[in-house]
Amino acid sequence: MNSSFSRGAGYISSGFKIIRRPGLRLYVWLPIFLNLIVFSVLTYAAVTYTDLCFAWLMGFMPEWLLFLEWLLWLVFGVLLLLVYSQTFVLLATLVGAPFYAILAERVEQQERAARGGPVEKSITQPNTVAQLVKVLPLALARETRKLMYYLPRALLLLIVSFIPGINTVAPLLWLAFSMWMLAVEMVDYAVDQNGLPFIRVLTVLKRARMTSYGFGGTALAATYVPILNLFILPAAVAGGVLFWLDSQGVTDTTPATPASAPPERLRAP
Repeated sequence: MNSSFSRGAGYISSGFKIIRRPGLRLYVWLPIFLNLIVFSVLTYAAVTYTDLCFAWLMGFMPEWLLFLEWLLWLVFGVLLLLVYSQTFVLLATLVGAPFYAILAERVEQQERAARGGPVEKSITQPNTVAQLVKVLPLALARETRKLMYYLPRALLLLIVSFIPGINTVAPLLWLAFSMWMLAVEMVDYAVDQNGLPFIRVLTVLKRARMTSYGFGGTALAATYVPILNLFILPAAVAGGVLFWLDSQGVTDTTPATPASAPPERLRAP
């Protein structure tokens, strides 16, 4: 698989087409409803506390630097947008994790069938509450693992954001990190549903960095577009499945085994 920014963006575009297929809509619309609640709460908090936070930060500014208030406002605004977007994605994926896990499984089954590959039997019964109950603890455990990957890196960037001089590049660092994390979040659903460890998604993404940043960057941009931002997560999950399937030809992951043979689980390198 050739690595390119446009290829990553193409997976997002294909994901929007996939989520319109019959049989997938339940796992698209339910998390969208939950994400709408998350979006409303975060937007209210951002509108309410933005001025208060900026006034608090300005309290640390020496009087002789007050003429740079406009620049600090600009930097603060960009940082706020990036943190807002990343927080929305983290909360939305946590809330919708069980639905997205099943969505990734169904999309991969359809894509393997369309490509003429072996299709494994679903590990759950379709369209039942029991299915969601069975997937819930596993999905939340995986989200916790991703959160532990995210938090120390986000904390380091947050510290950098308050260091004078260095903090001028903080928005660029946050942007790159947000793009990367979106790719990690979305592609990992396909990796996880194949029973592979979290480290495997990092291996896949690092071997196609430009594709990863194209994928994450396109998804990130969509989170700022009203209405579109409600559909971007399921579309990115579907696109992440395509990313995963295409990557198997250039990584050391093992393709799904036929239904007659037990699936082999790979260990982390």
